[in-house]
Amino acid sequence: MQDVSKELISTPFTSLSDQETLLQEAHRRKIIEHVPLIVALFIIAVTGIIGNILTISFYGYRVKRTPTFVMIKLLAIIDLIVCFLIFTTIADLCINIKFTSTILCKWMYFLDHWFMHTSVMILWIISIHRYRRICRPVGRQFTVKSATVAVILSTVFSIIYCSHIFIIYDPVKVNISTSDVAISEVIGHYCTNTDDPNLKDVLVTFHAIDVVSVSFCFITFLFTYGNIWRTVRRHNRKAETIQTAPSSLPPRQRTLPFKHIAIQISNASTKEHFSTDQFTSQLQSDYTTDSFSKPDTGSVETPATIERGTLHTSTRKIKKSSQSSTRVTRERKITLMMFAVTVALVICFTPYFIASVGIRAVSATTEDELNTGMELALSFPFLNSVINPIIFCVFNSKYRGFVKKKIIRC
Repeated sequence: MQDVSKELISTPFTSLSDQETLLQEAHRRKIIEHVPLIVALFIIAVTGIIGNILTISFYGYRVKRTPTFVMIKLLAIIDLIVCFLIFTTIADLCINIKFTSTILCKWMYFLDHWFMHTSVMILWIISIHRYRRICRPVGRQFTVKSATVAVILSTVFSIIYCSHIFIIYDPVKVNISTSDVAISEVIGHYCTNTDDPNLKDVLVTFHAIDVVSVSFCFITFLFTYGNIWRTVRRHNRKAETIQTAPSSLPPRQRTLPFKHIAIQISNASTKEHFSTDQFTSQLQSDYTTDSFSKPDTGSVETPATIERGTLHTSTRKIKKSSQSSTRVTRERKITLMMFAVTVALVICFTPYFIASVGIRAVSATTEDELNTGMELALSFPFLNSVINPIIFCVFNSKYRGFVKKKIIRC
């Protein structure tokens, strides 16, 4: 009797019910393994939804409509949708090795890629807009209408670009190790790059296109913000030179402001076909030549009239200079804020592309892809949609006050 029982114990499990039981056990084990990531993604999703709703409320209804603010509002709308899509990723982590629906697999990843790609495109457009505002102030600029159209076109382009997801993503089989000695592995399914041999070349081609497009965006960011930094630095040096130039002039000739050469350059944006360097040279000549000379002795104006006119003109110029100074300071803060958002984008998307285009393409359909570290890297872009409202709050004091009021009300 004992020999018979030992033989039954040592008999391998071969029935489908035994394999299903082991698959359920492996499924529960994966869920337990992913619990910290699931909780983190849930907190990120809720935080991002609240933050982006506040961003839409502020930049959509509480500030003056400018091209940059309109694009920030549209970016917040896209980020809000991405935050809702985090819940589909949470569902994917809960299903994990039992994901067998082809339609859900394709649509889930298509929506994720579509809105994330649109977010990148909006920041790409904003970087070009900031470059033209700072480095090409006398050229054609974005308007509210053209900025909106550009975002709509980028959204349509993202739909076309991400349509390849319907080709290269599928539920694939994967061998899952078990704790049973008789059946060391069971077959599970999860949504990832297709393992169809006929689509191998297509998969490699689209991965190459992804690498090229991402590299192009990163190069654009380096070019635009690098030139903005150089332009601001050059203007600051010119401002210091012009500020110290009139020190040898008589006191009466020092009434005009010499600070903020970048302010005067920004005012030149209304002058067509007039370069920044030409305008700077003109300012230098105006400050150091006959613009400070005394009125013509043949004039019929009395000294008192001349003095009042000079004082009125000087006061008006100082007031205009103060307004321009505020405007330029605001433009630079906005540029710095969008640069910080772009840096956050690069940081959040880099692990994703390393995991998706690199490791995932090489080790697809293996159990290693289902570990928490890989899932975390693939979920990193979601963090960017949550960080953006925090960056806006840090760099914009008015938005920070708006958020505080909402929190106090709650």
